[in-house]
Amino acid sequence: FPVTILVVGDTGSPYCIGGDSAYVRVGGECHRIDLRTGKRKGTFKAPVFGEGHHRNWGYLAWEGGVLFGSIENADHNVSPRYELTGLRTESVLFFAMDPESGETLWRYEPKGSVRNNAVAIAGDKVLLIDRPIAMEDRVTSFSRTGRKVELLPATAQPGGVLLCLDTRTGREIWRNGEDIWGTQLAVGMSRGVVLMNYKAVLHKFFELPSESAGIVTGK
Repeated sequence: FPVTILVVGDTGSPYCIGGDSAYVRVGGECHRIDLRTGKRKGTFKAPVFGEGHHRNWGYLAWEGGVLFGSIENADHNVSPRYELTGLRTESVLFFAMDPESGETLWRYEPKGSVRNNAVAIAGDKVLLIDRPIAMEDRVTSFSRTGRKVELLPATAQPGGVLLCLDTRTGREIWRNGEDIWGTQLAVGMSRGVVLMNYKAVLHKFFELPSESAGIVTGK
């Protein structure tokens, strides 16, 4: 499969492993590969809406027999360099799928946007941040040298909502709308802690204008 890894720290990985299979996302599809034989066991299409141009599979994970994914926001390009113009960090839809049948179990359509790395799964719970998209991060003109990043004040980007959803049904278990600003999430299952932070890499080129504070918060 012609997979191009752009910046995993921002976009999320195009691969995951679950049960007896590896899963690989390419364009608007996810391929299920047998770990022992390398043979393709199935191909799943992202559950897009009608003929909309948001079609590519974004987030990818497997947990507890459920395949999770998102549909990338095709309009939100954050890379200023020609060779990375396929970089997408935000999604317009989050969903869960049965990897045996390919049936979509449930969908979550954000009021704002879901950052691909602002999702964490722990046991029977999905945690994600739904927040307004940062238009200051979007790039519409490209060059070989990239752009000079002018960071925004920490208060310039509106906060969002941290949601906890049931992995099987998508039912909302709880929400927290107090000071939710992160672009990445991680879960410590043994401690029952959700970690929220900014910035994927210590590299000025990939630093986005909206990721200005470098904060880390535990919930």
